[in-house]
Amino acid sequence: MYKLIKVCALIILSYSIESKELPAAGVVVLKPEVRVEPKSKALYTIPSDDLITYFNNIVLFDTMDEYDNLPYIFGFNKDKNMGGNGDAAFALGFNADDNISALSMIKYKKKYIDPVTGKLIGFKADVIGDAEVMQLGVPTTLLITDITTSIDSGTKLIPRTGLDLPLTISVKNPDIAMSGYVLETEAEGVGSGTYTVLAINLGQKDGLQQGNILYLMEKPRSVLDPYTNKKVQMPIVKFGEVIVYKVGDKISLAIISSADRPVLPTDHVVATGLGS
Repeated sequence: MYKLIKVCALIILSYSIESKELPAAGVVVLKPEVRVEPKSKALYTIPSDDLITYFNNIVLFDTMDEYDNLPYIFGFNKDKNMGGNGDAAFALGFNADDNISALSMIKYKKKYIDPVTGKLIGFKADVIGDAEVMQLGVPTTLLITDITTSIDSGTKLIPRTGLDLPLTISVKNPDIAMSGYVLETEAEGVGSGTYTVLAINLGQKDGLQQGNILYLMEKPRSVLDPYTNKKVQMPIVKFGEVIVYKVGDKISLAIISSADRPVLPTDHVVATGLGS
């Protein structure tokens, strides 16, 4: 009898162990897992085609030497003083081994001074047209193919450049906090409104990326308390937003997506970082 009970106990114990090792069919064993997500998730996306008509094709330079050392147009066919679509132009400054067939024509526009440090931080040139290389040499012969204004002697040349936009712009907060200022707006005298372009003194060195959203903030101000005659600091209020579409090392270009008032040079732009 004792042996029988002992054998039965062993069988039950063996079945119990085996049952724990083999879960019943259809039972899902859940295990905690860490889900890896990108640092900063997109808040929303905008098709580039919806905004491209508002963007300016601008080239940014850190130093004037970069601009001065570029190849340039020095003359045109048929003794013309200026060139237009379909005209031949002649250029200097190319090397014999340059492998360039498509060019953009640019013209110096202005320099940028940091409003905080007072230091020169870069230069801007507008893209004013395109040209094709017909024959490389000294001089190099070009065909002007597309212009926004007449081309004159001294116009600088760079490899063909565009806005370099993705099909959709993913709008997201910067990964890190940053603070800067508006350097320039399209309508400097009266300020700029929604869907106009501005330049800011933030760039790759600050961690800024294409598609980042920044807040336009009112300047700190204080008012006089009528009873104590002491100055009281007013809350700093957001009055708009901008979306960055072109990022340089120290300077970037953005479009105003919303604004409660005209945006002016030296207006403050900020981002509190991921999760703001």
